[in-house]
Amino acid sequence: LDFLVAWLAQQVQDPAQHTTVAILLQGLQGVGKDIIFEFFRKHVLGERVGFKTSKPSSDIFGEHSVSLHDRVFLLVDDINGNEIRPLMSRLKDLVTSHTMHVNPKNQPAYDVLNLANLLFTTNTSNPIQIDPQERRFSVFECNSSRIDDTVYFSWLFKYLQRDDVARAFFQYLYYRIDVSPFL
Repeated sequence: LDFLVAWLAQQVQDPAQHTTVAILLQGLQGVGKDIIFEFFRKHVLGERVGFKTSKPSSDIFGEHSVSLHDRVFLLVDDINGNEIRPLMSRLKDLVTSHTMHVNPKNQPAYDVLNLANLLFTTNTSNPIQIDPQERRFSVFECNSSRIDDTVYFSWLFKYLQRDDVARAFFQYLYYRIDVSPFL
């Protein structure tokens, strides 16, 4: 948990320095894998610097995709091995490279600073092949104790819509979290 919170804090404290580690959250359908991270994307960072997709092959790695330009946080929801396996070399490069190539349709291509920090969610056990010595991915198994707890998730969702909660979380990440042990 400390690593994951520091990973988020790095994006708030120094968004120009991406983390070079992608997070993979694995858990059963309905455990709420993306609820906090969707809140982080929309309300803490802002939708202009966050991006969400369930189609990385086209939205991130498509020939003329510009979705990564100036994006600090990418939430890739419900990945599956069939789509992501052919993209692994490009994905590994995206996680660690300091620049990326953008090729907008009918415009000159250009290189930009890579700000992207990726978080994947999945319901499957092994959506991507990760070697034991892999340094670019950190995998977390999600607790399933709240599956079908509609009262809890309704309360949480309502709570996360509040501007004061978003501001407090931003301030917590910015002022209270020391990211240096994880750099």
